[in-house]
Amino acid sequence: MQRLVCAVVQLTVKAGETREQAAARVIAAAAGAAAGGAVLCVLPRLDPIVGDSPDAVTSVTTAAAGKAGLWVVAAGARGVVVATPQGQLRPVPPGGIEPASVAGLALGLLPGRGAWSPEMARILSLRGAELLVAPVAIPAPYGEWDQLAGPWQVTQANQVFLAEAGLCGVAPGGISYASRAAILGPCEITPGETGFLARSDGPGDKVVLAPLDLEALTGVWKNYPIFNEFNYGLYERQLGAYYVGPARGMGGWTW
Repeated sequence: MQRLVCAVVQLTVKAGETREQAAARVIAAAAGAAAGGAVLCVLPRLDPIVGDSPDAVTSVTTAAAGKAGLWVVAAGARGVVVATPQGQLRPVPPGGIEPASVAGLALGLLPGRGAWSPEMARILSLRGAELLVAPVAIPAPYGEWDQLAGPWQVTQANQVFLAEAGLCGVAPGGISYASRAAILGPCEITPGETGFLARSDGPGDKVVLAPLDLEALTGVWKNYPIFNEFNYGLYERQLGAYYVGPARGMGGWTW
């Protein structure tokens, strides 16, 4: 598969909304993503709107995937949830440092503040991730520079795609969330070389869509193989237990 459409969802936390109403909005957002041609939909962290019981996020995510007929990734307080187009739960690799196979892509899962942890993104990318996903709920304020320092930076540093989904609005208890839902890629293959394929244009419920051109991504790797420039001796000495195996098929690289 050389090209597929990805969607990220931005959802508003609404005062007085029931969990059932919130779940209906989640399912509608996934349906909107499917109508836009997406085969993969990344939802935000959902427990602030659907509840933090063990099954709440899982049941909403699998329902959204099954009804829309596409892959759905979401997160809750207990981690990331991945659901198949058949509405089935797909187990994710334990430990968080192995990519998951989803929709024909190698996905690196970055819940919580993972997109602001450069080494987590680096480990996943070295292990073959093509798309990093960040299903988040970021407390306000969350400005442009915060996004550039996290999701944008790890996208450029590792030459991957990244899908960031978020919450906005004020939750019961007064927690205010801000979202900058976006789909990012290496600057060389994005409009205006901005590093953004598509992004939300403001607050409110949004479905942001963009095609991921894997052939173009491979071209970036060939034209500028950034992984050849790393200080592998330092990685081996300090983090050897995590960096094992060939990087993107470059070969000759096992510790």
